[in-house]
Amino acid sequence: MQKRVTINDVARRAMCSTATVSLALRDSDRIAAATKLRVLAAADRLGYRPNLAASRLSSKKTQTVGIVLLPLDRDLGLQMLSGINQQLQSNGFTSIIDFSRMDYTREVEAVRRMSDEGVGGILINSARIAQEPTHLHELDEQGMPYVLIDLAVEGIGGCYVGQKNRLAATRLTRLLIEAGHRRLACVGQLFQRRTKSDRLAGFQDAVAESAGATEKVINLSDLSSGDEQRSEADAGQMLDALREFLRPDDAPTAFFAMDTRCLHWLMTGLTALGLRVPDDISVVSFDAIDDLRCLGLQITTNVVPSYQMGLEAARMLVEQIGGRQLSERETVLEFEPEIVLGNSVGPPLQ
Repeated sequence: MQKRVTINDVARRAMCSTATVSLALRDSDRIAAATKLRVLAAADRLGYRPNLAASRLSSKKTQTVGIVLLPLDRDLGLQMLSGINQQLQSNGFTSIIDFSRMDYTREVEAVRRMSDEGVGGILINSARIAQEPTHLHELDEQGMPYVLIDLAVEGIGGCYVGQKNRLAATRLTRLLIEAGHRRLACVGQLFQRRTKSDRLAGFQDAVAESAGATEKVINLSDLSSGDEQRSEADAGQMLDALREFLRPDDAPTAFFAMDTRCLHWLMTGLTALGLRVPDDISVVSFDAIDDLRCLGLQITTNVVPSYQMGLEAARMLVEQIGGRQLSERETVLEFEPEIVLGNSVGPPLQ
């Protein structure tokens, strides 16, 4: 039996994405005439017969939005999804959701599949680390509206919603310096991601402003066991790293934790070493661990407005699907830092 020709075969022959093939075969005005001709010629040579029933169904999905998310292993992801759903439902949209699991390849596959299925637009909480964003360029080529959430990518045509991470990190670190700390450390991970590199830069900005201040960095990605992209540092290695950091006479007296996972590892290590916050060590963080409040500890933190980010990202996408052309100024929305003071910062031990 002869093997059935698929849309993937046509895409390889025409040297384009499957999404482009799908749109070209539907005579979409998103695709350039020359590209349409190339796709049609490839389909004809291969004898490709599209699934017309599926095509008719997908052509009715302009009220459906694709959502690609990181793992929902923390409250922030759930809050973001809640904001997205609130906006979509109030505007009569439905959604298709997939999870990248912090895997760039899975993200690319999910975006292409959603485009093939004819969604009106895509919301992406990206796992992209340092790879070329081919899938985003493909969406630009197709004219498919999309909005990135929490991770900006340069050189693409989509919109972006996030927070001023660099400024927030600077303000958090300044609180440590204003309390008298001059030996500071940052606990972070995945510095290849723009969100994390901006937070590191903000930490370093504040240190550079203060005469006599010094910095050290614990990169949990270097301590990870298993899948490096997940950066799940082994507890024993983390404890050893903290012990080494705190051993010298010039050891840090205050820590900036880049996110809740870093904060969790840091607090676990400090507790194992018998160190108290803020009596022995001061700590600030992006987001906090609510469970610590039952112990009488509230971490001074910058609150990431995940619900609002999801709400606004969905609004921007819905407006574009409806035909509104956003101005250049409207394509980027960055929320101001929101610092919540706790009781985790005190003066350094003399």
